[in-house]
Amino acid sequence: MASHEEEAVENIELTDYSDGYAIAQFLDKYEKSEHLKFEKLTKATKRVMEGELKGEGIKYELYDRGSGAWKRGKAKAPESARKSIIRRQTMRKRQYESVEQIEQDMHDLAGIRIALYWPNDLLKIEKLINKHFNEFKPPQDWPDPNFGPHRYPKLDGSDSMATEITGRKSRFPGYFARHYRVQMRRDCNEYEAAMEGKVVEIQVMSLLMHTWSNMHYELIYKPVEGLPLVDGDDELLLDVSNGIIMAGEQVLRHIQTSFDKRQALGHLPFDSEQRFLMHLRSKRSENETNPSGPDYNFKYGGHYKMDAMLYRTLRRYSLNTPEKVDWLVEEEKTKNRLGGHLLIALARSDYFSKLETDALKLPPVSDDGQSRSGNRDLGRTEIIRLVRYYVWVINNAVQWLNNRSWVLKQCRRYHDTSNYPSGKDFLHIRHPNRQKTILEDRALNKLREFCESILITVGRDWKSYSDEQGHFDGEDERYHWMLSLSLARLTWYQVPGELEIVKGQTGAAEDEYERFFAACPKYFIDELNGDGDEESNIADVLMLPDKSTDGAGAFEWSTEKPSRAPEVASILGFEHVRSYIDRLDKMEY
Repeated sequence: MASHEEEAVENIELTDYSDGYAIAQFLDKYEKSEHLKFEKLTKATKRVMEGELKGEGIKYELYDRGSGAWKRGKAKAPESARKSIIRRQTMRKRQYESVEQIEQDMHDLAGIRIALYWPNDLLKIEKLINKHFNEFKPPQDWPDPNFGPHRYPKLDGSDSMATEITGRKSRFPGYFARHYRVQMRRDCNEYEAAMEGKVVEIQVMSLLMHTWSNMHYELIYKPVEGLPLVDGDDELLLDVSNGIIMAGEQVLRHIQTSFDKRQALGHLPFDSEQRFLMHLRSKRSENETNPSGPDYNFKYGGHYKMDAMLYRTLRRYSLNTPEKVDWLVEEEKTKNRLGGHLLIALARSDYFSKLETDALKLPPVSDDGQSRSGNRDLGRTEIIRLVRYYVWVINNAVQWLNNRSWVLKQCRRYHDTSNYPSGKDFLHIRHPNRQKTILEDRALNKLREFCESILITVGRDWKSYSDEQGHFDGEDERYHWMLSLSLARLTWYQVPGELEIVKGQTGAAEDEYERFFAACPKYFIDELNGDGDEESNIADVLMLPDKSTDGAGAFEWSTEKPSRAPEVASILGFEHVRSYIDRLDKMEY
């Protein structure tokens, strides 16, 4: 790996000045001990920079001088050091008078070269170098400091050097790089006392320029033995190849800039639902997952447009960016395989589980993923909050599924019917009708166990629900139960038909929404009470509990069914749900 200064003075006669006493003294010391210290510095510098480059995700190749691969860790050989010193002495036009003068000039006895796949990454390198090294001399740009690391001269030959062979002006500037002359800081992990005061040169350039520089080195600067001598025509071709390399660098810069812009856009929210849908369709097409039809749009709970609900869900939880959509599609493809249903994938993701835990102040999911109460001792208030949340989710999911036989199948499949909690206990924790209503610990634990049996199984151990290939039958009630639970956890609920806001109307009063939101199907309560096989003549809707203070704790059942099924859904967000589960002694939502 030749320094460009060495290339620039190749034609200077080396016999103008003798080695002199200072050079002989320096070389004697360098060969006996200093060479090994500079070699150690080279190896340490490579380890430091490799760690930083990998940490930043920068694509690179690392080389030392003259090596085909970076691992050899060379310093400049003593004979090569002698030639460099004499060249510099010739350029000075006066002899070195002391070892200190030589040490001040010889900044490349230790050195590495960083060749970047993407030229724009050069801007990041200086910060990485400054973390571990102090500047010894200002960075040097080649071919000319006025051009800087990215600006190229006008391609008219006026700013180019004379060529080595014909003496004519090159049309292109040749070697293009930035050299940092630095000393390792004492607080660097790789620093050793032997490196004190010693300078290492870190050359940074594109991988394309590294390739051209090596080619020029072997053909012109130090011709490889056995190759034909280069003539003027060959040199002209090398000059043209330099222009091609420069053009290639510019192309890579533009590609990288364009890529960075697109990547930055991935962090920006979609400005409309239409743009979201366009991106989603494109991503699904790449993954060959294009769900559609009544099963996907949840025909059993009303015909809802799941992609529109997905957009509003992502927007609600600040996830509506291309980056998050891409992550979610990949999450569904690799972990869920539920026919592309991203609402289920989102609700089941570790990301959402943590979001849910933090926002609602719930106990974290246990290590085995099977419950929120298995790995720690919870106080009574914590258990009540947790169970109330479970009950809220189940109650909401039951309304979403809207299929009596399928709901009862889930209860009976995953829980012993002889150990059900009572329907009254379920209602009391869902709607505590007065402050003095207190559930016994045994009743509270039965509620918790029941809820976790039908919540966690479908929320975590989904493979037990699928066929051998890990897929679901679209007609399978388990699939729709999982979707119902996912919608509930994502805080979606159905707005009753009577309360839909019609254009030109202000909508129903807030207490009307709460009244219907608090509804619970009576058949579900009957199942818990042991009457699940009997069809009730009472409408399957429970209104708010009786607010009387007579202590009866009665619940008022509706005798009239809604005039039509819900067709509108709304998303609450975690703040409303947390407000609900925190009001442990209140009836109202």
